[in-house]
This record gives sequence, structure tokens and C-alpha cells, in this order.
Amino acid sequence: MNWINIETTTLDSEEFVGSNPTERATWLCLLRFCCGQENGGIIKNCRNWPDRKWQQLARVMHAEVESETALWKWIGDDLHLWRYPTDKETEVKHRRERARTNGKTGGRPIKKPTSETHTKPTSVIFAKAEGEREREREGERKTILAPADAVAEQRPKDLVFEALCSATGTDARSLTKSGRGALNAALRDIRAASPGVTPAEIERRAHRYGRKFPSAALTAPALAKHWAACVAPPADDWTRQQIKNATKAEPSQPADILADLPDVKRQFGIA
Repeated sequence: MNWINIETTTLDSEEFVGSNPTERATWLCLLRFCCGQENGGIIKNCRNWPDRKWQQLARVMHAEVESETALWKWIGDDLHLWRYPTDKETEVKHRRERARTNGKTGGRPIKKPTSETHTKPTSVIFAKAEGEREREREGERKTILAPADAVAEQRPKDLVFEALCSATGTDARSLTKSGRGALNAALRDIRAASPGVTPAEIERRAHRYGRKFPSAALTAPALAKHWAACVAPPADDWTRQQIKNATKAEPSQPADILADLPDVKRQFGIA
């Protein structure tokens, strides 16, 4: 055995308490030797052991065990130890033998239920847990498959976002996750540059983008990238007003000015 099982009643007994310290220490050393040998608390044919052998094996002296005490006794040449835990030794040997047998057959055998009463609660608990997991999966499917319209109704309308979709020709109802992310990123950059941006400002700069980059596609990221370049300068409005006034000129004005008006009007997008 790899341990010594000593009950407290043993150490509180009259035999142990009534012995002197040397006898107690000798008994503990003899107990340690017998547990290691698993000899049932009997050291056979040891009366004639020399002192050196006693010291090497049991860690006691021959003179200390030569006489009998309340903690051990001699029967012939065999030394019998008092209160040796033979029941624990038997238990350890039985478990060791069972482990050896199970090892030869591939491991510990699987325990089988002995009656229906043992399996029924397990089946009920398993069915209940399986039903809860199925309801959780059903809830997850409903969340994933929720219509885009129902999700959109739950959040407040962002008029600036809608204006950006309208300006870029984007159908907000058909947006994918990546498409909505690109629009939100562009709108975030625009709001960082113009915190008080309005839907009208989105439309105005989108119109200016089309005039400034006529061959480029108008997308939300492109408008955010060229947001500062799409500010209509005050001089542009003044020139537009001058052209409108020129279309109302008297017939007495020079013919070359009137002849150039169609090209100028096309340049500034005036009908």
C-alpha cells in the first residue's frame, strides 16, 4: 500500500497512549514496513535478524523490538503487529486485481442500467433538453429570416441616408450587408466633414458631382471622396444668373454675344 490508514480511535486507545514514546515510534516504523510489504501485519522469521537488517528494512533497532509490548507481540519467530489495517489491505488488493483484469479485457466495463426506473428519468430529461434546443434553433431561424421591411420599420428613418440612396440611384430595400456598410461608411465621412448636412445638401453636391465628373459613376464612396470638390462656388451662381439675364437681352445687343449663348448655357446646365 502507498498510504497508512490509521483511525483516530487507534491513536486514542489505551494501548497506544499507555506506551512510551520509543514504543510508539517503533510501532509506527513497523507499521510502515508492513504496509509496504502488505504482509497482513506479520513479519515472519525475523526474530534472528541482525541489528543492521532491522535498521535497513524496518528503520528500528533489534533491541527495540526484542521484547513484547502492547503494540506488538512475538509468536514463535514471527512478529505480530497490533491494529494493523488488514481490511484496507484486502480492499487494495481487490481493486488492484480488478484493475489488472479490466486492463486485459480493454478497460473498465460499461455499466448497464439494471431496471427501467433508472433509464426513464434520463430519457425524459434528454427529451426536454432536446425540445429546448429545438425552440432555440427555431428562434434563431426566425431572427435570421426576418424580412428586411420588418427590420427597417423597427429603426427610425434617416432622411440624409435616404437622400444619399436617392442621389446615387440605390434601392435601400435591396441593400446587402456589404452594400449598406459602404453607404454607412461614406455617410459617416460626409457627416464628419459637414456635421449639419441636410438631404438638400446631399442632392446639391450630387448634382455638382455629375457636372464635374460627367464620365464617372456617382456612388456614395465617390461622393464622399470628392465631397469638398463638389461645393458649388458663389461665382457659379452669379454666372448662371448673368446668363439668364443675357437671354432676355434687347435685339439691339451685338449678334456675336447672342450667338454664343447656346454653348454657354449647355456648359452651365441652364435650359
